[in-house]
Amino acid sequence: MAQQDKPAQYQGKDVEIDFDQLGLSIGDPLFLESADQQSRYPTRLVGFSKGQTILIRMPVFEGRQVILKKDQPFTVRSAARNKVCAFKSRIIEAHLYPFAYAHLAWPEELLALEVRNAQRLKIELQADITPAEDGVVEGWPKTGVVCDLSRTGAGLKSKVSVGYPDDRIRTSFNLSVSGISKKFRISCIIRQRQVMNDPADENRYLYGLQFVELSDAAKIMLTGFIYEQQDQGSGNP
Repeated sequence: MAQQDKPAQYQGKDVEIDFDQLGLSIGDPLFLESADQQSRYPTRLVGFSKGQTILIRMPVFEGRQVILKKDQPFTVRSAARNKVCAFKSRIIEAHLYPFAYAHLAWPEELLALEVRNAQRLKIELQADITPAEDGVVEGWPKTGVVCDLSRTGAGLKSKVSVGYPDDRIRTSFNLSVSGISKKFRISCIIRQRQVMNDPADENRYLYGLQFVELSDAAKIMLTGFIYEQQDQGSGNP
């Protein structure tokens, strides 16, 4: 979270556009979600032919090549650039030579939401806070509450001090997207620290955190969570 960011409720709207209007580049990350929502595979865009097919690398999951089958259905998600999108598709063809790649059917309908880094989702998520360094440190972990969330950072409240501006910490919290729950462990830089004097709130400290070193998978799931919450018109998970 940059220091100039201010908490704000989402006011974006879904826009129906064509895939080529997303502005994706070769190598941008995509996620394939199985029809039963039990599996999510990371992949990357290789190219596309408008109105015909989207070419992707076949995913590698836990060190093994995932073999995609013809007509296998997926929900495809992307959070590249400043848009998060989702669309239904299926595998048209899959090949292993000269490299493992597959053709996705061109989406009949694609919904995209423009996401601004400064927009923040009001939320309450229980969080664990640990030092940036690995290992056991006396007095840690500590607990807090994530009170707002964006693609780039979060607001964090805590009963005890967890650091000062420019300190690095790690925060962990659970997110659920499309019924799939995942525990996030994110490295953060403290950008703001404020001592509160609200007798109605047992948390004494308010922090502004900037996320660092987020993986592509984490960015997509984080943006997907924010998108789902905004779509439901609620800041509560």
